[in-house]
Formats: sequence, C-alpha cells, structure tokens
Amino acid sequence: MDLQLSGKRALVTSGSRGIGFQVARSLEAEGVRAVAMNGDPVVVGGGAPGPIFY
Repeated sequence: MDLQLSGKRALVTSGSRGIGFQVARSLEAEGVRAVAMNGDPVVVGGGAPGPIFY
C-alpha cells in the first residue's frame, strides 16, 4: 500500500516492541525515516540505551 509518506519523518512513542515497534517498521517500509522511543532506555533495542533509528 502506498501511503505517500516517502521522505517524511516520524517519532513513534512506545516503539521498542509490540504494536509501536510494528508501526515504526511499517513506516520504514513506506520510506519514512522513523525513530522509535520508549520511556525505559534499557528496553529500547533489546538493552541498548537510546532511540532506534529506521
């Protein structure tokens, strides 16, 4: 599906796992530069502190 989002940027909160993670991955598949954030830096990226960039 082409959502015409290519070249856009997105911030996905609670994006380290579950629905937020899948949303960030889906946006990336559409050509969006997505950053997934979570309130707990230990959880983000399976233990890596900070944001995940797609």
